[in-house]
Amino acid sequence: MQKLSTLIAATLVLVIILSGCTSNQQSNQNQIANPPSDNGQNQNIVNNPTNLPNQPTNNSPTTQNLGNGTNLAELEKCEKSYDVNYEQTKCYEKLALTSKDPSICGRIDPGWGESMKCYTDASAYLTESTCEKTTEKEHRYSCLKALAQSKRDASICDKIGEPEVTYRNDKAACYGLVASLLNDSAICETLSNVSGKNSCYYTFGGLKEDMSFCDKIVQNDPYRDQCLSYFAGKDESLITVAFCEKFLTSGYKASCYNGLAIKEEDAKFCDKIIEPESAKIGCYINLATKKKDTTLCDKITEFKPNFSTVGCYARIAREENN
Repeated sequence: MQKLSTLIAATLVLVIILSGCTSNQQSNQNQIANPPSDNGQNQNIVNNPTNLPNQPTNNSPTTQNLGNGTNLAELEKCEKSYDVNYEQTKCYEKLALTSKDPSICGRIDPGWGESMKCYTDASAYLTESTCEKTTEKEHRYSCLKALAQSKRDASICDKIGEPEVTYRNDKAACYGLVASLLNDSAICETLSNVSGKNSCYYTFGGLKEDMSFCDKIVQNDPYRDQCLSYFAGKDESLITVAFCEKFLTSGYKASCYNGLAIKEEDAKFCDKIIEPESAKIGCYINLATKKKDTTLCDKITEFKPNFSTVGCYARIAREENN
């Protein structure tokens, strides 16, 4: 199961590499809350930020915004002892909790996508005022979502702005988080627009581990494919031809058939991938590697005559040597 999920993920990455696309990685919870763009090919490739000066950015809280319990010496240690990376993020998270000062979470570089965890861990000391003082939008939304969860109050989500892009709805995701905690999916129905309801159901279904909520999402919405993909990655028994045909976007459908080809060790499922062509190539390469069968590399040239099979052969050789 884990190996199959890894192979599915590897194929998605290969599709992106061959297609020349890029994307950002979200935390696990944010992956549920924030689906990809509607081309179905937004993959979880880490976009590591460059090393920045070891001091708060213009969007970070000043020392005047810090709580009285904050140890300034420890804060300075977080700022000066680490680059802007995982270690600094963990330092801020720990200090926010021990100092009972969630405003420290606002110092985490937004590129690392970890402020939601920080605010959630320190939510016992979180107030609406803390969120309002946070000027960085990413942190403010994370702060409000953490507060809404802590208070079990979806009305706090209304303080989150309307989505600027169709594939990310923080307000609706916030509703879904609260709904899951209250075990009340009817909360999603209180949202006024269809896209918001879809995002809420996606979040609710993912957090409750209930795939039936994917069916509540209208078919032409990108949240639906992301919802189905989430559950397919957790349970390989779901992956069948009928299941793969539920996907509307080509990237997700290709990923599903790749998983089915690996699961059944049968190249006929690679043949079902129409587009993108890079996904079909990736399916054959993955299957050839698993089966250590070079003839599958040669099948790529049947639909792409100029394709070099060297890389495919090399992967099989590396697999055999391991």
